Amino acid sequence: MSFKDALDVRMPFPADCLLIVSAAHEIALCNNSSASKNKEIFSSEIDQFIRTNLIPEGIIVVGFPNYRKGASSAEIAQQRRITESILGHSHPPEELFTIEELSKIFGTQPSAHIKRPLNIDGEKPDDTILMANVAVFKKMNISDRINRIDRI
Repeated sequence: MSFKDALDVRMPFPADCLLIVSAAHEIALCNNSSASKNKEIFSSEIDQFIRTNLIPEGIIVVGFPNYRKGASSAEIAQQRRITESILGHSHPPEELFTIEELSKIFGTQPSAHIKRPLNIDGEKPDDTILMANVAVFKKMNISDRINRIDRI
């Protein structure tokens, strides 16, 4: 699923400032460390990047794959074999971001979250467990963040 296909809907906000994060899952492969450690590094670095570069009320769009919720270990293993045979590589679940992890990183729930089966071998879309995701987050301004922290 291409970015254009995923966003075949109206943006939930006017896009005066837009940050697009593509292939965030590849971050979990960097630095010769564990996926969880690399996700921590990504979280910290993206937070700093956003604070420095994205204007208040800016929009963040993230494209990321993950496995369908509730998929069994056997289903994931089978999907990984298929993916490896076609693309030459695949990712274990711990390397892929979830919408919950990204919501925590950005400090807000997505304004839009689109999930579609990533059909790489002609499977019926209902049979695949590898999902393409695009999520749209609106950056909170500093007073919203302070109010949110005060409520916690």
